[in-house]
Amino acid sequence: MRYGERYVINKSDKVVIYGAATTGAIIHSVFMKEGFEVIAFVDKRADEIDSYYGLPVLNLEQTEELLKENEEIIVIIGIKNVFEHEAIARRMWGLGCDRIIFRPYDEVKGEGKEKDKILNEVYSAIMAGKIPEEAYAIEAFEEHVLQDKALIESDSDSVVADIPVYYIFTDLYKDIDILWGDIPCLGLIPHIGLFNLFQGIENEDYHEYIKFCREAALRSGGIKITKAWEESVYRNRLDVFNHMQYEWEHDRGFFVKNAVWADYNEKGYFNIKSGKHRVVFMLVKGKRYIPLRIKKSDYEKWSNISKAEKIKCLLHRSNRESLPVVLGNPFFYDYPCSTSPFYEQVLIKLLSIIYQVRYYEQGRFDFNKDCILLYNTPLAMYAHVFRMIGFEVEIVEESDEDKVIYEAVAEQGIKGEIGTDEKYFLAVIEGEEIVNVGAENVLIISNHKDRTGKALVGGFGESGFLYAVFVKGI
Repeated sequence: MRYGERYVINKSDKVVIYGAATTGAIIHSVFMKEGFEVIAFVDKRADEIDSYYGLPVLNLEQTEELLKENEEIIVIIGIKNVFEHEAIARRMWGLGCDRIIFRPYDEVKGEGKEKDKILNEVYSAIMAGKIPEEAYAIEAFEEHVLQDKALIESDSDSVVADIPVYYIFTDLYKDIDILWGDIPCLGLIPHIGLFNLFQGIENEDYHEYIKFCREAALRSGGIKITKAWEESVYRNRLDVFNHMQYEWEHDRGFFVKNAVWADYNEKGYFNIKSGKHRVVFMLVKGKRYIPLRIKKSDYEKWSNISKAEKIKCLLHRSNRESLPVVLGNPFFYDYPCSTSPFYEQVLIKLLSIIYQVRYYEQGRFDFNKDCILLYNTPLAMYAHVFRMIGFEVEIVEESDEDKVIYEAVAEQGIKGEIGTDEKYFLAVIEGEEIVNVGAENVLIISNHKDRTGKALVGGFGESGFLYAVFVKGI
């Protein structure tokens, strides 16, 4: 953000407040008490609210007209969510106003420069009941600057970075027939089951852990498998869990200092070199980003700054102020998102369930002949994750605006309608109606939970509270 000249806050100025709610009411009271003329509120609920404190509540189109008619207007951002202030200020600036008072985003993060701090102090003074004499005009809002938000530390050869859990796979064994090799750690059913049991979550998957250990013992040779050996395995793993539990509660830096080593796989993910228990511990604690130690060259390939720049330019050209999902690219970790981590949580849950289904039904993980349908859902932006584990992915999106961004992120063509000859392993369908697509398993994402099936994940989105509900299969 670039600042222009200082301007004097005069009582001859007309004041417009963005936010017809509690914070806006406080600001209205301060300016009215000091003898200023507040002429309107602006609010995204303008179609529902005609007036507030006897003043008109305007939408963005009406606000633009007002700004054209009046040059001496100051806009004050009066909403509680300070993380949204700058995005709203950017919108007001785009409508033609350069005298905007708000909390700059860099200052909210504690990274503000001198003029950010001054503008923030102006806003704080108003909220405290005193109107300052001057403020800085906004000369321009620059494009979103891409910053690597995954990098934790770096040395000459390697980095430690927070990597999304769905990019973290198990060891890449030379023996490709080892069942648990080169699969997402989210699919490590034995380990997840055992650690969930240790933290008090009842499940049957933990029985698979001792089978896993038996297979490893047989491969290594020379280990006598007895009842005492099994009991020793459980005691040992409980001790490991308890030590990590202590560190989790008292020193989370432990997991950075002891970050698991991983190699980049040209398919687009990382294979760990041992360290399953550390990764799984963080998984069962609900951590969506796991610190890994990675070769610098590997990290540069994965983070892919050139692709991130292309996506950023596309978002800028299409005037998108937010993404529908949290992108698992380090340059977009902090990009504005219009939902909670709902879709990311659906993805994480889906990957775990897919591996559970295949393990218990077939005892193997081969998805090369299977296809997933993503129908009118932002989950399409994770299509590449399903492709990494071997699925074919078909994306159908009816919105031309969404097609453009989905194609860029998923690096895949988007269809406008469902094919008639496909048989899907899984269909993810967003909307109120269940579409008949001939799938083994169907997941519906909608605002309703009252369907026959299992509610998988719930979360807040632009259209209210969303549920991911299995209505068939899985």
